[in-house]
Amino acid sequence: MGQQPQQTGIWTNVAGFAISPDGSYMVLSMRLGERTLLYESRFQHSVWSEPQPIHAINSHGGGFSSIGGPVLSHDNRFLYFHADFEGGEGGFDIYFSERQQGQWGRPQSVGTTINSAEDELYPAISPQGNRLIFSRNRDESDVRKPRRAPVCKKLFVSNMDAQGNWTDPIPMHPDINRACEYGPWLANDNKTLYFSAIDQDNHRDGYNLFVSTETIEGIWSVPRLISSVASGETLINPRIAGEYLYFLMQTEGRRETEGSVFRIPLPQDYSPVQVFQYKGIVRDALNNMPLEAEIRVLEPLTFNTKGTYLSDQQTGTFSIPLPDHAAYMVEVRKEGYSTGSYFLDFTGDKKIKGPENIGLFNRTELTIRMLNARYQEPVDALIQARRITSNRQGSNGDPAGERIQPQRTDTGIYSISLPVGEKYQLIVQKEHYHRLELPIDISGDVMFSSIHKKLILTPQTSRIALSVMNDDTGEAVDAEVWFVNTSRDYRKRADADPGQPGRYTGNLHHGETYDIVVTGPEGYAFHSQTLRYGEELSGQQSLELDIRLIPLKAGRVTKLNNILFAENSANLLRSSFSELDRLADLMKVHAAMNIEILVSKPEGNSKAHSARTADRQAEAIMNYLSEKGIDPDRITYRGRAIPAGEEGTGPAEDAERSVRFKIKAM
Repeated sequence: MGQQPQQTGIWTNVAGFAISPDGSYMVLSMRLGERTLLYESRFQHSVWSEPQPIHAINSHGGGFSSIGGPVLSHDNRFLYFHADFEGGEGGFDIYFSERQQGQWGRPQSVGTTINSAEDELYPAISPQGNRLIFSRNRDESDVRKPRRAPVCKKLFVSNMDAQGNWTDPIPMHPDINRACEYGPWLANDNKTLYFSAIDQDNHRDGYNLFVSTETIEGIWSVPRLISSVASGETLINPRIAGEYLYFLMQTEGRRETEGSVFRIPLPQDYSPVQVFQYKGIVRDALNNMPLEAEIRVLEPLTFNTKGTYLSDQQTGTFSIPLPDHAAYMVEVRKEGYSTGSYFLDFTGDKKIKGPENIGLFNRTELTIRMLNARYQEPVDALIQARRITSNRQGSNGDPAGERIQPQRTDTGIYSISLPVGEKYQLIVQKEHYHRLELPIDISGDVMFSSIHKKLILTPQTSRIALSVMNDDTGEAVDAEVWFVNTSRDYRKRADADPGQPGRYTGNLHHGETYDIVVTGPEGYAFHSQTLRYGEELSGQQSLELDIRLIPLKAGRVTKLNNILFAENSANLLRSSFSELDRLADLMKVHAAMNIEILVSKPEGNSKAHSARTADRQAEAIMNYLSEKGIDPDRITYRGRAIPAGEEGTGPAEDAERSVRFKIKAM
């Protein structure tokens, strides 16, 4: 003889019950005269506590309704039940309540797709929350049953579609609905159905407990009697908690039907498919606060949704029952936060489980590296991120159109923190560069807390055209023309214009400083000048320059460009070397050329001091040329202080603040 069922609690007026998966909490539908109401009890110190009424549900609609058939969702977050609330669709309808901050909320209807003018009773919800099985009364004219047995029911099923709406209910498979069924309950494997039924071949036994397994979607095995608890009493409302099978046993009292909760160790032959409880907690990755998030379980090959769950609003915890010997994709989502995606595999001996601690972030750190398109070197710029959507009631309430400024962390490197769940327009501006706009979309699935982007800024360029000519005759002269960028180690040769002697072109970047270096054929002095390109354009799209090459003749004076000294000294700066090297090369080519170095300097407060400084600077130039291999005997020098009233009035070679050389002999 097998183990006998043991009563749970001391109550005798139970009409229905729900029990948590761990067996520590019950919701009881208890008879009070002609009505049934919901109570809750907890298993504490080895006993069940005194049942307490659930006022938020019992008082709904004025507190005159009858409420029964309770069933808990797998995570105890939702309570489903039937009730005849005023304003329903007719008779008994199915409702649910959500637990928030430890209290059950106001009842909500499951909707008119399921609720009708008939009675909808004894709901059973799948662990994924996307399948609802319930009972409707049926015609008993062809059913054999004891007179004491409750009214016969027929089981219906509705599935939730991709939009979250319940589909039209349909009767369950005929192998389930054989004659007289009652009070279904769906196990955590979502495949094993427990319910009460009257076997028509043994109808005098009344309601007993049966189990059936879904072999393929919508197809169920022939129900099996759980013989270890079969009796002549009315056994209804099977539930599983822990290692026990719980059920309600009804007996006929003198005046009314009595009902008590019993349990028995779950027989192995009637156990559901083994499930793993994937447990964890969802937190804010930045402040570690718990989050209520949607957790979706997907089939990894088809990505069909197998179930949708929610982590607890107060604790962030979740527990998801997943049948063994299968693989799953799990996605964790919360509006305004990143998305977590994980692969779980229970097909082998070594189970691949998901993380227990899931951190979602609500801001993404965007790191931007700005590079010059031509030189591929870092460049600073003015950067803004403009919000172009406002899809959420964000914690900071930032409006669309708001501009978010980044922080500069190094040359050309910026960091900007962007709220997740929005779209942005990244705007990059820099003087003398083309404006850059780039969309940044983090409104969808965001997996990473940081994004790195390399942005290329294209300099604005304009065309420059040079006409090289003989300074004496104005005739075109073919030459070698170079644009030397003095801001960096870069030089570019100008393009000769075919068919136009002495005509050269190029495209120069705005805002850059260039030396234009022109080397003519033998018999001409070189020419160089400094150009701050962009400033000289004055809004024009191109620049035209005439370059006049001076023939090498005795008495001709040529200005030297970029000859600079340390302040009030004769120490040449390095920027002077290129120009002086060109002069040295010219003198090497023309070995008979002798020159005089001429340095003009404003006299300032002391004419004598300015003259001495100018003379020493001219001497320094001679010494430099000597170090480059030019015989000092070929060079003379002279420095001169220019009186303030004489500036711009005397001969050109004397009046300018400049450095020149004068050909003494050829």
